[in-house]
Amino acid sequence: MTVDINQPLPDEIRERMVPEWFDMTKFPDTDEKVELPDDEWRELLSEDEYRILRAEGTEPAHGNAYNNIVSEGVYVCRGCSSPVFSSVARYASGTGWPSFFAPISPDRIDVKTDHNLLMERTEVHCARCGGHFGHVFEDGPDPTGLRYCLNSLSLRFIDEASHRMIAENRRDELDFYLPLLP
Repeated sequence: MTVDINQPLPDEIRERMVPEWFDMTKFPDTDEKVELPDDEWRELLSEDEYRILRAEGTEPAHGNAYNNIVSEGVYVCRGCSSPVFSSVARYASGTGWPSFFAPISPDRIDVKTDHNLLMERTEVHCARCGGHFGHVFEDGPDPTGLRYCLNSLSLRFIDEASHRMIAENRRDELDFYLPLLP
């Protein structure tokens, strides 16, 4: 059975999911679907990013980039730069992977049932490009009771300083690449 991701959020949390300084218009909307041939994804992503986002792999626990980050910001899909999760919904799950109790909006993600590992789980994917983020479980904290357990390599964290460079069209000054921006 697939986890129901449409859990209501209290207004005070929903209203803070996107920081005031984050301009969503600088990033793609889920209406702008991305479908690329496999060879183009391989050119766009590193080998490890491809293994996770396109081949539905998993990175090792604890040693990943975003396991312990506590800064304010927005997490975008590393494959297509669509904003998907917020630091507002971030919490320390102790699993070794970044965990969230909700996405920015349920329409930013898709889910499907996964029968790998001889059990049924719910996979989480980007609604724009279909990239695999990780899984969602029903053992998270209030207010949703959900735990989105995600791979750092499927996400890119955008803090205020990085966002300023993006908004000012200074992407070449970033120390990372954001693919498929408008």
